[in-house]
Amino acid sequence: MGHFTFSEFVFSINILVHDQSVIYIKFYVFLHKQTCRQLKSFLINLDRSPLRLERMAARFQAIDLDYSLIHAIDGHSLPQKEVERFVKTRNTRRWNYGEIGCFLSHLKTWQGFLDSGEEFAAVFEDDVFLSNELSGLLTSSDWIPDDADIVRLETTFWKTEISMDKIMVTERFDLHRLLSLHHGSGAYIISKRAARFLLDNPALLRSTIDSALFDFREKSCRALIIYQMNPAPVIQELIYEKYVSQIPVTESGIAKSLPVPSRAWTLQLSKLLREIKRPFLSARTRLTQLIRQKTNRSVSLRIKFFGTVYDRAEQLYEPPDLR
Repeated sequence: MGHFTFSEFVFSINILVHDQSVIYIKFYVFLHKQTCRQLKSFLINLDRSPLRLERMAARFQAIDLDYSLIHAIDGHSLPQKEVERFVKTRNTRRWNYGEIGCFLSHLKTWQGFLDSGEEFAAVFEDDVFLSNELSGLLTSSDWIPDDADIVRLETTFWKTEISMDKIMVTERFDLHRLLSLHHGSGAYIISKRAARFLLDNPALLRSTIDSALFDFREKSCRALIIYQMNPAPVIQELIYEKYVSQIPVTESGIAKSLPVPSRAWTLQLSKLLREIKRPFLSARTRLTQLIRQKTNRSVSLRIKFFGTVYDRAEQLYEPPDLR
């Protein structure tokens, strides 16, 4: 018997019930449970944030999804010499301690994933809302395209560019190639090939982790084949509160983190070089996007979120001003 996705599995049972093949149903359910293997999921959490872990543990349990806990690296607790060494090799921007900890925590997660021997893994930060359908999506990796390095599961409502071509994963979710910047590293699936490549080439990882993965101005991002799930089955709490609830929110813990002391002249030089290159890079990006869209190969939009927020029923979410 070939592999069945979650939706196909339910549909098959309905047919069998209609045909009154009760004995076969019992055998089929047993066989399905034996042959399906859930993708390994990693949850990144700081030890000093137990309430976040408690909330996420409840959300994972609610959708019957197992996870392995990654004890996040606290940038504020790193030896100063290690911080200085980190910044010295990535001195194109001003870093803060929270960004360094987040960056290193994702690298730690990738290494843990490689040590597991799995082909794909899902990575989650500890401040996200989830769709109930994630448990079905992560039952198997069979739906993930062979060329995929990363499948992005979240949205930040950033206007991004995706391919017109799509792969239907379920009746609800499609996959598109991601073609332009889409910030956020709250939830994604990464392949063993991509994790090994990124860890073996640290010189490519010169910016914050979400820019390194999802900003096409970065060499690390351009080296990867990235897909975006549409609608997204994951959204960060802060993004939901800011754009959907429109509740006044403070900055994230990372954004409020203390900056790492850096040499002013090196930062000013890096900023000057960026500003010199910016108009040329922007013009090239706009021209490329225009060509793709004029030839019906891509579209620019804001990815919506489909999932559960607090105790509300599963539904589609988008900022009010985009409706």
